[in-house]
Amino acid sequence: MSITKIYIKDWLEIKPYDTIHQEDHYYLHLSNKVMEALHKGDLFKEYEKLFTSKVRIKLCCFLTSYLEDLVSGSELWNSFVRKHTKLYDKPLPFYITDDYAEEEINTEDICFLIWYFMNTIQEEQFIIPGNEVILEAGTLVMDIFEEAWEYAPENDKLKDFYAVEEGASNYYKSRLSIDKILFRSWLFSTDTKKILEDSVETLLNESEIDSPRHIILNETRDFILHTSYTRLLSLKGNEWAAEVNGKRLDLRHEFNNISLKILGNFFYKGQDEYDIFFEHIASGKLFKMTKKSYDHAKELVVVDKIFSLGLVKWLGEWWFSGTIYELPYNENFIKKERKSIDALRAVAFLDDDTEFMKETLIEHRKLFLEYSNGQEIVFMPFDHIEKFVKGYMNFFNKKLGKGDVPNEDSEDISWDWNEINNPSGDTGLVYFNPESGVEMAHGFNSAFAVDHNPYYDEERSTEHLMQMLIDKSISTGLCYYAIEQGKNKLPLFKILGSKGILPDIDFLLRFWKRDAYHTRPSFALVGKK
Repeated sequence: MSITKIYIKDWLEIKPYDTIHQEDHYYLHLSNKVMEALHKGDLFKEYEKLFTSKVRIKLCCFLTSYLEDLVSGSELWNSFVRKHTKLYDKPLPFYITDDYAEEEINTEDICFLIWYFMNTIQEEQFIIPGNEVILEAGTLVMDIFEEAWEYAPENDKLKDFYAVEEGASNYYKSRLSIDKILFRSWLFSTDTKKILEDSVETLLNESEIDSPRHIILNETRDFILHTSYTRLLSLKGNEWAAEVNGKRLDLRHEFNNISLKILGNFFYKGQDEYDIFFEHIASGKLFKMTKKSYDHAKELVVVDKIFSLGLVKWLGEWWFSGTIYELPYNENFIKKERKSIDALRAVAFLDDDTEFMKETLIEHRKLFLEYSNGQEIVFMPFDHIEKFVKGYMNFFNKKLGKGDVPNEDSEDISWDWNEINNPSGDTGLVYFNPESGVEMAHGFNSAFAVDHNPYYDEERSTEHLMQMLIDKSISTGLCYYAIEQGKNKLPLFKILGSKGILPDIDFLLRFWKRDAYHTRPSFALVGKK
């Protein structure tokens, strides 16, 4: 395999700017030295299909950007190390870090970054972090970086690039910090930046788009910025911005407390000197949007005109975020909007009552256990799941004096547990998650090594468990149930333990599940008495 030459245009693809700076020539040269070093090892040979010429260039520029980041003080890598240490009391997963040097280059950093790159540039294959060729590659690159560490120049353009500019009280300047981190940084170039690029490409290839493309593209970027979680630690952009700007304690607090984005349909209700008033159609909630975020307030005249817009609360004020456009007034649309569960869910966080949620889930769990013969998880043929859940919903509502589930038969659903536990055909399960409520899953039953699981098949357990750990639709709580019940029984845990990965299973769950890692209560079946 011939050594691929890296050119300045390749280097600039991973940079957050387009113009060439003096330091770029140095780091371009260093990237080529990294390429030469990696060709001496077996990484590119072992994963020849993955490491096309283009991917080899990306990896070398990615690793060199790590060194540049540390030298220039742009705080991306240090932010990850600090966040990981806060969560797990060690700087990195997978690797021994007894001699770890904070804010300096480490062989373990490079090995981890190679693993991270290889598992985000593709998702078809999970590559083990302790892979011998990764360890070899980390050592080869470290030799190059050790020579460069004392002499590598600071890139002044990067030093404060990701930090908030002066005027942090302006939401847009603070949002720009998040935007730069998620979409213009080397650390997330194979993660959130790739998500944005793929989404934009998909939109541009769509032949039929109702709204103007620039509106859709702008909203897409803003939506991803506010909702996406990174593969590293399953954190959102505002949490990374809080860490990058951490030396300013006021900003750390404000970034951590920025609201979720509300994207919905509103009635225009008027304005005063400072704010524009909107009523959320589905919930009836009133919002005061600061005029600091909208330059066209004078064009808003007719009360009860309908607008689709995005809002984010920053420093105690609601700011316009994303796109705004007028919708035609339509009574049927309004009636439908007021019945929309999704529209109501967009503002549900404003009424978050944590204690009520906890109390309700405790009550819910007691009733589920009563209904399920004392089992938190019930295994059954797949085609029984719907009947089981409907029966439980009726049982639950009757216990609370609410009658049957609307539009369902009122008679009790009696169960033939022998039929349910007949281990044949397609199977599934119903689980009560203490953090969220009732969950259903299909096709993972051999991941659960428990006595009351008639479908457990040890030969299929590794396949089922691995699929469940990676599957974004399966909650972290259900994964941990399988882990706790099977950590001393399941073959996969013996494999992970032998490779030193098992202690970092929570890191991997965050990596695999991203936003699905965070369990959120669902009250589809619960309510106050």
